[in-house]
Amino acid sequence: MTLQQLLALAADHLWQSTLFGAVAAIVAVLLKRHSASIRFWVWFAASAKFLLPFAALIAVGGYSSWRSVDVVPYQPSPLLIEALGQPFTQEAVTLRPARPRPVESSGTDWVLPAIATVWFAGALFVLLRTSREWFRVRAIARAGTELTDGREVATLRALERAAGGSQQLPLVATDAFLEPGILGVIRPVLLWPRTMSGRLTDEQLEAVVAHELCHLRRRDNLTALFHLIIQTVFWFHPLVWWIGARLIAERERACDEAVIRGGSARETYAESILKTCQFFVESPLACVSGVTGADLKKRIEDIMTNESMTTTALWKKTLLTAAGVIAFAAPVAVGALNPPPQTRALPAPAALPAFEAVSVRPNVTEGRGGRGGGAFQPGRYVAQNVTLKTILRRAFGREGAGGPNTTVDLFETQIAGGPSWLDEDKFDIVATTTEATQPREMRLMVQRMLADRFTLAAHWEKRELPV
Repeated sequence: MTLQQLLALAADHLWQSTLFGAVAAIVAVLLKRHSASIRFWVWFAASAKFLLPFAALIAVGGYSSWRSVDVVPYQPSPLLIEALGQPFTQEAVTLRPARPRPVESSGTDWVLPAIATVWFAGALFVLLRTSREWFRVRAIARAGTELTDGREVATLRALERAAGGSQQLPLVATDAFLEPGILGVIRPVLLWPRTMSGRLTDEQLEAVVAHELCHLRRRDNLTALFHLIIQTVFWFHPLVWWIGARLIAERERACDEAVIRGGSARETYAESILKTCQFFVESPLACVSGVTGADLKKRIEDIMTNESMTTTALWKKTLLTAAGVIAFAAPVAVGALNPPPQTRALPAPAALPAFEAVSVRPNVTEGRGGRGGGAFQPGRYVAQNVTLKTILRRAFGREGAGGPNTTVDLFETQIAGGPSWLDEDKFDIVATTTEATQPREMRLMVQRMLADRFTLAAHWEKRELPV
């Protein structure tokens, strides 16, 4: 696949993903009065679409197709008539142009490599910047000390027991002025600034810890890491960065709602967030879930004023989930119902037997009329006033029902592709061999002759053809 074809596929994927993101934005607006967790997963579906092109999903469905198609061989019996109402395939030879023209330079050959270079440079910059921030936070965690007792640990363990969790989350105290946050995906730890506890009351400390445990239960670090990968690949698309901001906003609001539902007083919880923002800096990475992310003013307003929120009914959740599944499963189903052509390469020309002498001449019959034909004769193949398509039909035919000395030619519809002269120009061919050959070996020799003299390149392909 050429770079130009890849760019065409990328452009097709981008407009599809952009349209999908626009639909997600409309759905999120319609769910404004519902839980932030629902809106989060709507935006996450829009993010995932960037890594799942419809073309790839269709291809997956095509190669995992449950649809079985049998090849119905030609027989002079009613078996063919029995297949009239069923889909069936015949094998067709697809040809490449036998007379390729040299490609002329258009003067814009530098454009596609330049685009690829700019994309690679941007992706590398985003990757290096993210890696630098990750190692910086990781160094802070390694320099910290794991706490085994104290107000923070007691509060953390009490909330874990209340939630019914069996695993204990390590709590690492640091001297950095970094807000509390969950670090890691596989072995997460809670980073906690040493001076934080002295600035919070017991109720405020409990609210902050509950917020972080909510991030842990929601696997927010994992989903954020997933979107960071998308941002690295599609760094040039503004929608990707906007979706990233919406994901952070909705996950923080979802945790706010969970903390309020857990029994924390609204004023106490809002004060704990404001104090955290006053004395500590926000986490530089989206995959380190903190407390102060998103639009802080809007969050505080929601915490203090959003007394009632529409509960999302079970049927609505089911409908949204089904819509998301269908959006990704539909292309797979389309591919499964329309599997890609099954191809089979021809044997290498060098592996085929060859004639000892071959004469190929263009037919010069005036007006190119007259009768023509070809035949396998003892020790030679003769074709006079025939097109290359006629020769192909005979060369790629098969053994007939009468045994190895009979041949069944391909149908006209079983030759696909090729240049226009394939069915126009006519030739006279005489090819000889001293070996006693059957029609089967003779057909292979003609195939070798076509590859050597006509630079034929072809493959077998299963197609559905009318009967």
